[in-house]
Amino acid sequence: GWIKVDGTNIDFPIMFSGDNEYYLKRSPTKTYNNNGSIFADGRTKAHLENNRALVVYGHNMASTNSMFSELIEYTQENVFNNRLVTVTTLDGIYTFEVFSVYNSSKDYNYIRTSFSSDHDFLKFVEMCRSLSLFHKDMEFTKDDIMLTLSTCTVQRDDRRWAIHAKLIAVSK
Repeated sequence: GWIKVDGTNIDFPIMFSGDNEYYLKRSPTKTYNNNGSIFADGRTKAHLENNRALVVYGHNMASTNSMFSELIEYTQENVFNNRLVTVTTLDGIYTFEVFSVYNSSKDYNYIRTSFSSDHDFLKFVEMCRSLSLFHKDMEFTKDDIMLTLSTCTVQRDDRRWAIHAKLIAVSK
């Protein structure tokens, strides 16, 4: 797929290998690259709409202002309220609206992709909302799809920025 975030330089291919290590230090051409690639969690199902929650990872390349470094802008309320994330796949164009941004421990399970029930999913959404730096009135149902963007904070190796967004539109 491809990910684009309004108002940023985030405009990259999303790679997938079935695990969460392969593209951590490989370019989209599969050659070794310490910067890695932006990639989908290994638990992701091929068709986006078959995922209740999907996770996309990218290094925070603050020194070069590339990869997911500009996700830090979501810690500004005006950005949080006004930027959309677009994921394009062979199946369509998916538009997401951010509803939560927070700093998390890398060990905290903010990257969940499966849930035991609809109630469990909605409880997770509410937990993400409660941790957010800002709050948005956004309704969720058991049928919604959530996107999580994950990147390191740069300040500490054990911290991550978690950005959660809800699917709001699909164009086929």
